[in-house]
Amino acid sequence: MEKLNKVLFLSLFVSTALVTSSGNTSSLNTIVNAHTYSDSTKVVKDSVIKVDDNFDFAYKAFRYYNSEIDTETVNQFIRVCEFYNFDTTKTTFKLFVGQILIESGAKHYKNGNINIGGGGHIGIAQISPKSGLAIMTKYVTNDDFKTFRYLSNDSTMVKPTTYSQSVKWLSNKNNNLIFWGYIMSRNIRLLPAENALVRYNAGPGGYQSYVNSGRKIHNHHYIIGIKSKLSKVI
Repeated sequence: MEKLNKVLFLSLFVSTALVTSSGNTSSLNTIVNAHTYSDSTKVVKDSVIKVDDNFDFAYKAFRYYNSEIDTETVNQFIRVCEFYNFDTTKTTFKLFVGQILIESGAKHYKNGNINIGGGGHIGIAQISPKSGLAIMTKYVTNDDFKTFRYLSNDSTMVKPTTYSQSVKWLSNKNNNLIFWGYIMSRNIRLLPAENALVRYNAGPGGYQSYVNSGRKIHNHHYIIGIKSKLSKVI
């Protein structure tokens, strides 16, 4: 029921920004006349909702590494972060922005083609179609997939069941970001943010091996890389 309430609330608005000729962003105020909505993080009642600076920060960071970034991509990223509560603290939100930077430089496309990384990882969140298919098959429920349809605004979306379908599905930028959000939401339910990030990078087995070795999470190359990327834009 909580997720349903969140879906209904989020359907009332989408974070919006103006892009000036200089490439800077200027947040718009969105007027929302809504009934009282509340959960552990948000309360709204017949009020003016101001877009916070999350969009501005993400747009600035993504544009620093990808001059062709568009507001639609940033809005989709924000939409996923809001749904999965990745925006509950500024520190956590910025780490997730940095994750997209280290994965792909915020580039779903390279030279007009889908961004394919090492090992065949796909898109802006660099997701393996093989691992993605395994997660989709083993963990994603019908209700989860309804959420994917909602977040993508695509009621006709079909769940991939083969490797080739997984490749095609992840090649869609919105799907890629949505599935990134789903995977990270599973990780962050179990672990602190930095640990969840390392688990995304190393996989469950690689993460556990790293932890068992006694090494510190903040010294993992993925965390160091994320913070290095962010240092250029903070």
